[in-house]
Amino acid sequence: MGFLWPFHAIHHSVEEMDWLAGSRLHLVDVILTRGLTYVPIFLLGFSRPALLVYVFLVAAQATFIHANVRWTLTPLRRLVAWGQGQYLVLEA
Repeated sequence: MGFLWPFHAIHHSVEEMDWLAGSRLHLVDVILTRGLTYVPIFLLGFSRPALLVYVFLVAAQATFIHANVRWTLTPLRRLVAWGQGQYLVLEA
């Protein structure tokens, strides 16, 4: 799937990590990511309120993972991605 990297690379092209970095996306990346997520949710019959809760949780997590802070929620670190991985990408 390396041919998709140029589209996602825009997301990783920020020079300084901040909470808006999660919003820096290529249209192709948005369409594929949202399509591969939302379509199955609809096909599995989840309600609109369930979809809205999912969208809210993803948006909140994306804001925190890209915030320019170094913190973790230790009990959840194996279940939820937090900012350390993003810093490793930027430092590489």
